[in-house]
Amino acid sequence: MIEHNQKGMMLLDNACGMISMMSSLSLNMYNHIILMNQNQKLSSLFYEMMLSNMKYLHLFLQLSYHLGMEPRLWTCYCQHNEYWSPSYNNYHQSFDSLMDNVIESKKVLIDKFNLQLKSIHDPDIIKLLKSVIKEENKYLTLLSSFINTAS
Repeated sequence: MIEHNQKGMMLLDNACGMISMMSSLSLNMYNHIILMNQNQKLSSLFYEMMLSNMKYLHLFLQLSYHLGMEPRLWTCYCQHNEYWSPSYNNYHQSFDSLMDNVIESKKVLIDKFNLQLKSIHDPDIIKLLKSVIKEENKYLTLLSSFINTAS
Protein backbone atom coordinates (compact mmCIF):
# COMPACT_ATOMS: atom_id res chain seq x y z
CA MET A 1 0.00 0.00 0.00
CA ILE A 2 1.25 3.50 -0.80
CA GLU A 3 1.88 5.82 2.15
CA HIS A 4 0.27 9.23 2.63
CA ASN A 5 3.35 11.21 1.46
CA GLN A 6 3.88 8.92 -1.52
CA LYS A 7 0.27 9.48 -2.59
CA GLY A 8 0.81 13.23 -2.50
CA MET A 9 3.99 12.94 -4.58
CA MET A 10 2.23 10.66 -7.06
CA LEU A 11 -0.58 13.21 -7.43
CA LEU A 12 1.92 16.03 -7.96
CA ASP A 13 3.61 13.93 -10.64
CA ASN A 14 0.22 13.33 -12.27
CA ALA A 15 -0.31 17.09 -12.27
CA CYS A 16 3.13 18.28 -13.35
CA GLY A 17 5.53 15.45 -14.08
CA MET A 18 6.88 14.55 -17.51
CA ILE A 19 3.76 12.47 -18.24
CA SER A 20 1.07 14.66 -16.70
CA MET A 21 -1.97 16.86 -17.05
CA MET A 22 0.27 19.92 -17.43
CA SER A 23 2.14 18.29 -20.31
CA SER A 24 -1.13 17.28 -21.92
CA LEU A 25 -2.58 20.76 -21.38
CA SER A 26 0.35 22.52 -23.02
CA LEU A 27 0.43 20.10 -25.95
CA ASN A 28 -3.31 20.48 -26.52
CA MET A 29 -2.99 24.27 -26.39
CA TYR A 30 -0.19 24.18 -28.95
CA ASN A 31 -2.14 21.84 -31.24
CA HIS A 32 -5.27 23.99 -30.89
CA ILE A 33 -3.38 27.08 -32.02
CA ILE A 34 -1.44 25.34 -34.82
CA LEU A 35 -4.65 23.91 -36.30
CA MET A 36 -6.92 26.96 -35.96
CA ASN A 37 -6.58 27.94 -39.62
CA GLN A 38 -6.20 24.41 -40.99
CA ASN A 39 -8.94 22.41 -39.31
CA GLN A 40 -11.38 24.32 -37.12
CA LYS A 41 -13.23 21.20 -35.91
CA LEU A 42 -10.05 19.47 -34.77
CA SER A 43 -8.73 22.71 -33.28
CA SER A 44 -11.96 22.99 -31.26
CA LEU A 45 -11.51 19.42 -30.03
CA PHE A 46 -8.01 20.30 -28.79
CA TYR A 47 -9.49 23.31 -27.02
CA GLU A 48 -12.08 21.06 -25.35
CA MET A 49 -9.31 18.65 -24.29
CA MET A 50 -7.34 21.60 -22.93
CA LEU A 51 -10.28 22.57 -20.69
CA SER A 52 -10.55 18.98 -19.49
CA ASN A 53 -6.81 18.96 -18.71
CA MET A 54 -7.18 22.16 -16.66
CA LYS A 55 -9.98 20.59 -14.64
CA TYR A 56 -7.93 17.50 -13.83
CA LEU A 57 -4.75 19.50 -13.23
CA HIS A 58 -6.69 21.46 -10.62
CA LEU A 59 -8.08 18.29 -9.01
CA PHE A 60 -4.67 16.57 -8.83
CA LEU A 61 -3.09 19.67 -7.28
CA GLN A 62 -5.99 20.11 -4.86
CA LEU A 63 -5.79 16.49 -3.69
CA SER A 64 -2.01 16.69 -3.33
CA TYR A 65 -2.42 19.81 -1.19
CA HIS A 66 -4.86 17.98 1.09
CA LEU A 67 -2.16 15.34 1.50
CA GLY A 68 0.32 17.97 2.69
CA MET A 69 2.13 18.71 -0.55
CA GLU A 70 2.98 22.15 -1.93
CA PRO A 71 0.72 22.47 -5.03
CA ARG A 72 3.25 24.05 -7.38
CA LEU A 73 3.92 23.04 -10.97
CA TRP A 74 6.60 20.58 -9.93
CA THR A 75 7.26 16.95 -9.17
CA CYS A 76 9.72 15.11 -6.96
CA TYR A 77 12.47 13.46 -9.01
CA CYS A 78 15.46 11.71 -7.37
CA GLN A 79 14.69 13.35 -4.01
CA HIS A 80 14.66 16.84 -5.59
CA ASN A 81 11.79 19.04 -6.63
CA GLU A 82 11.78 19.65 -10.36
CA TYR A 83 9.53 22.23 -11.96
CA TRP A 84 7.43 21.25 -14.97
CA SER A 85 9.01 22.16 -18.30
CA PRO A 86 7.57 22.64 -21.82
CA SER A 87 10.54 20.58 -23.01
CA TYR A 88 8.68 17.49 -21.76
CA ASN A 89 6.60 17.63 -24.96
CA ASN A 90 7.36 17.03 -28.60
CA TYR A 91 5.78 19.72 -30.75
CA HIS A 92 4.88 18.87 -34.34
CA GLN A 93 3.36 20.93 -37.14
CA SER A 94 2.59 18.33 -39.78
CA PHE A 95 -0.84 16.78 -39.35
CA ASP A 96 0.30 13.15 -39.30
CA SER A 97 3.14 13.74 -36.83
CA LEU A 98 0.97 15.93 -34.63
CA MET A 99 -1.80 13.32 -34.47
CA ASP A 100 0.59 10.41 -33.91
CA ASN A 101 2.26 12.34 -31.11
CA VAL A 102 -0.93 13.31 -29.30
CA ILE A 103 -2.40 9.82 -29.56
CA GLU A 104 0.79 8.23 -28.25
CA SER A 105 0.94 10.80 -25.43
CA LYS A 106 -2.63 9.98 -24.40
CA LYS A 107 -1.93 6.24 -24.45
CA VAL A 108 1.13 6.67 -22.23
CA LEU A 109 -0.88 8.84 -19.81
CA ILE A 110 -3.69 6.27 -19.65
CA ASP A 111 -1.16 3.46 -19.06
CA LYS A 112 0.41 5.46 -16.21
CA PHE A 113 -2.94 5.97 -14.51
CA ASN A 114 -4.00 2.33 -15.02
CA LEU A 115 -0.76 1.22 -13.39
CA GLN A 116 -1.43 3.52 -10.43
CA LEU A 117 -4.90 2.03 -9.98
CA LYS A 118 -3.23 -1.29 -9.13
CA SER A 119 -1.44 0.15 -6.10
CA ILE A 120 -3.88 2.76 -4.78
CA HIS A 121 -6.62 1.99 -2.30
CA ASP A 122 -7.82 5.52 -1.59
CA PRO A 123 -11.39 5.78 -2.98
CA ASP A 124 -11.07 9.49 -3.87
CA ILE A 125 -7.89 8.92 -5.87
CA ILE A 126 -9.33 5.81 -7.54
CA LYS A 127 -12.43 7.77 -8.56
CA LEU A 128 -10.28 10.59 -9.97
CA LEU A 129 -7.98 8.24 -11.90
CA LYS A 130 -10.92 6.34 -13.37
CA SER A 131 -12.57 9.59 -14.41
CA VAL A 132 -9.41 10.81 -16.16
CA ILE A 133 -8.95 7.44 -17.90
CA LYS A 134 -12.55 7.45 -19.11
CA GLU A 135 -12.24 10.98 -20.49
CA GLU A 136 -8.86 10.33 -22.12
CA ASN A 137 -10.25 7.20 -23.79
CA LYS A 138 -13.17 9.25 -25.11
CA TYR A 139 -10.72 11.72 -26.65
CA LEU A 140 -8.63 8.91 -28.11
CA THR A 141 -11.72 7.68 -29.93
CA LEU A 142 -12.54 11.17 -31.21
CA LEU A 143 -8.95 11.76 -32.37
CA SER A 144 -8.91 8.41 -34.15
CA SER A 145 -12.07 9.37 -36.00
CA PHE A 146 -10.29 12.50 -37.31
CA ILE A 147 -7.43 10.35 -38.57
CA ASN A 148 -9.81 7.95 -40.28
CA THR A 149 -11.66 10.85 -41.89
CA ALA A 150 -8.41 12.40 -43.15
CA SER A 151 -7.21 9.10 -44.66
